[in-house]
Order: sequence, then structure tokens, then C-alpha cells
Amino acid sequence: MKRLLKILLILLLPALITLGLSKYVPVFQMQKANAAFAAFRLMAGAAGVSGAVAGDTISYDFDGTGDALTMPDSADWDFMGSSSGSRSIDFWIKAGTLTGSDMMVCHSESIGPNHHWIFQVSTTAMDFFAQSGGATLNATNTTVGIADTDWHHVLLVRVADEFAIYIDGAQEAYTQESSTDTYAGKLGIGIRDADAAGTIDALFDEIRFYTGNPFSAAPVVGETDTITVPTSQHTSDANTTLLIHCGETKTGTTGSNATFTDSGNTGHTVTEVGDAIENTVTYKW
Repeated sequence: MKRLLKILLILLLPALITLGLSKYVPVFQMQKANAAFAAFRLMAGAAGVSGAVAGDTISYDFDGTGDALTMPDSADWDFMGSSSGSRSIDFWIKAGTLTGSDMMVCHSESIGPNHHWIFQVSTTAMDFFAQSGGATLNATNTTVGIADTDWHHVLLVRVADEFAIYIDGAQEAYTQESSTDTYAGKLGIGIRDADAAGTIDALFDEIRFYTGNPFSAAPVVGETDTITVPTSQHTSDANTTLLIHCGETKTGTTGSNATFTDSGNTGHTVTEVGDAIENTVTYKW
């Protein structure tokens, strides 16, 4: 009977994730099911089964109740540190149930007064805010959010003093701002680490920080610029300051605060928070 139940869980797991019910599956069972699916996909790929895809076929699953990835403070997170040169942050996201302004990425030193930059999403907007001692340095906002459960590519880019947000290749926001600041605090994916607020129900894949402008974005006031959306996993180079494919080798067990080293050129230590767990069933790459 136990063996039958395990088999049923493995068979039903894709449907549970699609319906947003995977959060109710015990973490240890999710881990077992993930491992079983990983083995199945390896066999399927070797056998040439239709649907096998390139990449590590793993995303990160946050259930909106405190799950996240965090990294120690680094100058690599200083997105607002200069008004010259370029910086970019891009990733794939598949939202579950968004509850308001849910955190995608945040570098936070303190709350009250706010001293951080945050990149958040709702069903109707995406917002990038940078604040210094409670004063707003930058507010780059779209009028388009994520109102479905499809995978979407998101790019936040700074080209000198011009900021823009792109969703699925289309520019959706523009701000020109020369104010700068740096922050001393952890980087959070899916959380505002300074007070553990703003957690998100979503899957993330292929998270990258880059010193430069790899998409050759050219933000304009009229928000008419476009970029070419990636068609495969990124490859790290000398300017890749963070790269999380999601399938990196873990120390510990995923879903139980495992740690790993990212795939960029710096080698940041990434820590799972809450029940953040690899998802080997629903992923972009």
C-alpha cells in the first residue's frame, strides 16, 4: 500500500503543481518525488522520448510562506552604485497566486527608515524602488504585471542613468535618474531579507546578475524598445556576477535549507530559506 501511494504521488505531482496544491505535499515526499522525476527524465532523454529538453530541467519553488534564496552582502548587488556603465538582472518567473506587491529580488540594509532597492510584482504592475534613509531615489514602474501562470522573462536594466523594465522582450517602463547609493545587507530572491516580508508564490528559473548590458537594451522614454528573449540557459562569462541555473550541486537536502555555490564567475554561497525547494517537474530550462 505504501509503495502504491508513493507511485500515485509521483504520477499526480504535475497536476498538484499546476493547481497550486504542491505546497500541501510534505517536503520529504516532494523531495522523493523530485528525485524520481529527475531519474525518469534522464531515462526519457537517453531514450529520445519526445518532450525531453536541454538544460538542468530544474526551477526553484517558493510557496509564498517565507520561502526564498539569500546570499551574503556583496558589491555585486550594487545596482544603484553608479550612474555610469550598465547593470542588468534577468530571470524567468511563473507566478502562482500573487497577493499584492510580492518580492522578486531585493537588496535590503534596513527597514524603518527604508534603505534598500526592491523589485516587486503584482497582477497589474512591476515596481523597482530604491530608497536611501526613507527617501526615494528611484521609482521605475510598469502598468503591466503578471496575471497568469505562464512563464515570463523579466529584465531590469540600468544603462548609465537610464532604467527600464522589460517583460517578455518588450520595454514596459522607463526612468532617468542619476542618484546613487549602496546598501549593506543580504540579497534576497523572493523575499525582503531585512524583515522577511513580501514573500512570493512563484517558480523562478535562470536568475542572472550581469555587469553590463547583455541584451543590448536601449531604453527610451516612449517605452518602445525590445530585446531578444533567451532561448536557452545562460552561459557564465567574466561579467556574470550571479547565475543560478537552479540545478547546482547542493550541500544538504533541497527543501531543508540546503546551500550551494552559484554558477557565475564569483561563486556566491546561496542558502535556501523556509521550504524553498527544487522543482524538477515544472521549469523553464
